[in-house]
Amino acid sequence: MQRELSLTPSQRVQVDSLLGESKERTKKIWESANEEHRKVQENVRAVLTPDQQKKFEESFKRGPHKPGDGRSKEEGRTNEDHRSRGTSDPPMIVPRQPASSEKL
Repeated sequence: MQRELSLTPSQRVQVDSLLGESKERTKKIWESANEEHRKVQENVRAVLTPDQQKKFEESFKRGPHKPGDGRSKEEGRTNEDHRSRGTSDPPMIVPRQPASSEKL
């Protein structure tokens, strides 16, 4: 980014600081969201029959999105997917822009 924007040394320090602060805040948000997801999974398991629990567990073992499983690509991603890109940080989620043929 420094080269693309031709940042001055002072600007680089400021931008690096802002990005570092944001990373820390985002990390806390993801940790909280992961904990909530874990709790929901436990609560769902508690109401399922043993056969349903097995299917529920298998759905998580499948990993990333498989055609026809009803999950979006983002919903199917795991931390392993992030690590394979060279980072343990989750991707930034950017709202999808409607195609020109879609109605708003």
